[in-house]
Amino acid sequence: MDLFKEYVRVYPMLSPKFCTAIIQEYDAKCTQPALSATPLGDKELPHHRKCDVLGIKDNKEIEEIIRESVDLYKQTFPLCNVSKVIDTQFLRYGPGGKFEAHVDSYGEALRTLSVSIILNDNYNGGDFAFFDSTGTKQQHHITPVQGDIIVFPSNFLFPHAVKPVKFGTRYAIVNWMN
Repeated sequence: MDLFKEYVRVYPMLSPKFCTAIIQEYDAKCTQPALSATPLGDKELPHHRKCDVLGIKDNKEIEEIIRESVDLYKQTFPLCNVSKVIDTQFLRYGPGGKFEAHVDSYGEALRTLSVSIILNDNYNGGDFAFFDSTGTKQQHHITPVQGDIIVFPSNFLFPHAVKPVKFGTRYAIVNWMN
């Protein structure tokens, strides 16, 4: 069974106008370098993860969009019993920005479902890649399209990455649910 084809879903849900408005709302506030989880705690590791991050709280419109995409996912997977939003982040990947292969559920960050909202596609590189169970061999990729929402399990069976951005700036919102 190909887990990617079975469990990863892409939903074209958002208008370019909405996506652009979200970028305009959060871009200037997004100044914190993203951290990577390590055995010694979260650290800034630009060789592993290079982007800026801004936590988003109390944006009811974004929460509703996330819930709608998860509801679509649950139509296919009714036993996916998630309802609690764990964390929502606005991400900005400039030229050279990337996030090497990783999983979203680890240690203290136990997560069930990952949601990635693609806010733009006017850049080169920055593909969303999925890997084999070792996280070393890329098996699939998704070329991001503005307005798409990618939903997949957060566990160890779905190592994924954001490939390096070659030109332009890639914007996304990520969210995890339990």
